[in-house]
Amino acid sequence: MEEAHKKELIAAIQIQLQKVTELCGADDVPPEIKVHEIRKSFKRQSALLKLFPAELQSEVDKFRKPLRIIARRLTLGRESTVNLQLLDRLVAETGGLDESSNAILKAKLIQTNDESLDELIAKEKVLDDILRLMSDGQETLLPLSISTDYFVFVFDELRATFQKSKDWYRLIASGYDAELYHNLRKQMKTLWYQSELEAPGQTEVPGTVLEKLHYITDQLGDDHDWYIFIKEISREMYALSIDDIRKMKQLVRDTQDLNLLSLHQNLADFFSLSGEEYIELLRRL
Repeated sequence: MEEAHKKELIAAIQIQLQKVTELCGADDVPPEIKVHEIRKSFKRQSALLKLFPAELQSEVDKFRKPLRIIARRLTLGRESTVNLQLLDRLVAETGGLDESSNAILKAKLIQTNDESLDELIAKEKVLDDILRLMSDGQETLLPLSISTDYFVFVFDELRATFQKSKDWYRLIASGYDAELYHNLRKQMKTLWYQSELEAPGQTEVPGTVLEKLHYITDQLGDDHDWYIFIKEISREMYALSIDDIRKMKQLVRDTQDLNLLSLHQNLADFFSLSGEEYIELLRRL
């Protein structure tokens, strides 16, 4: 099984390296989609790289550290795109502010989004940096991972990741803190990416533990997105009045509260499992 996991891990990373390389060179993919898909791939790669044994981690870090640095550079571009989407959603569901204020705010968010993406792609040439890193992964990391003799103990890492997730879950029990919820999401996202190595394709199957895990990470993601949205539109550059900011905060809070009602129950159900019970459910998929 450990030998099979080694081959699966190498193949999974190779797929992600190739995916990102193709995205960088795809002329028909809009920049906001490129940024989103590349960030997702980077998160998956980072989670998978943790599955390599301790004796390889010093070499793995030579790839993972610049991966994380570039991922952070992409954050503002992605957040500015999401903020636009959230405004459209809020206006559609609640009306938002008055029609004129909604239009002015949207125009400013569009400007922020355009400038963020232009800064990344046209000025910083981030795609060139990404291509160089993916090439390094293909030429250095993959050959090393193939030629070195080692075992991949996926279930040991899954137990550890599950327990870290559960520890973060216990931390949020005392009250709402957006950053703690975000940290929980990052840990559970890592658990999901790693679990897919053992049970590929099961996220799309209704009722599986992976489908439930993925849904929870989406709910946690929604919560953090709204948190970032309010922080952004409260900045002076958007010139909203105090009353408008207060109204938007309440609309967002109402939306978050509905999400949290369902999220808290889903988290309680998920973490009623022990680590061993979770792994057993994975094995059955």
